[in-house]
Amino acid sequence: QAAQTMTGFTFQEMVGNTPRLWGGLMNHDFYTKMWNTIKIDKKPFFGEIKNRKKNGQIYFALGRITPILDEDQVIGFIASEEEITERVTLENEVLQQKEQLLKAKKISDAMLDSIGEGVIAHDQNAKVIEINPTALQLFGMKHADFIGKSFTEVIQAETEQGEPISQENRPLKLVSRTNRPQTDTLVYVRKDNSRFTAMVTNSPILVDGTTMGVIQTIRDIT
Repeated sequence: QAAQTMTGFTFQEMVGNTPRLWGGLMNHDFYTKMWNTIKIDKKPFFGEIKNRKKNGQIYFALGRITPILDEDQVIGFIASEEEITERVTLENEVLQQKEQLLKAKKISDAMLDSIGEGVIAHDQNAKVIEINPTALQLFGMKHADFIGKSFTEVIQAETEQGEPISQENRPLKLVSRTNRPQTDTLVYVRKDNSRFTAMVTNSPILVDGTTMGVIQTIRDIT
């Protein structure tokens, strides 16, 4: 009865027919492996199968085919199917969403890489989560030197008069507390102690009124 419900074919329609009545939609390699397993190796076969109901609707099932042996001779088969259409549909939707996100990230990365100013994204703890090639070039450092680290600890800053700016008074930290964008002129100290003057804009990333991070743009004006 379950087979009739799943396929839409009656028992009378099935008798004398093969499962191709509702199957036969898999590729050649699938059926080659299946027949080799159940007829030559004489072992049970398990696999995910794509079938078509009597009304033309496609469904997916986990199939199990077990050979019936008589003195080591195959004299028939017992097959069962467990419909998994809903699961397969959900998996395909997740896969499509993942592909869309990867495509969107590639586009986003390409846009970020093409920007002529340094761009750095920070989380709510002022740790770097992304940095573009222009910023890396400005500081003469590598991607791994920044990611997951506090920008204010990695890069020191001074006023135009050469006075060091404490971490808590850095514009990046102030914007995180005030939730308001801010543009400043700072002198950044590179790892080799060389310096450059930059126009720096820090803009909060707001989600429902809460700051989730800061986007920082840096333009060398030395």
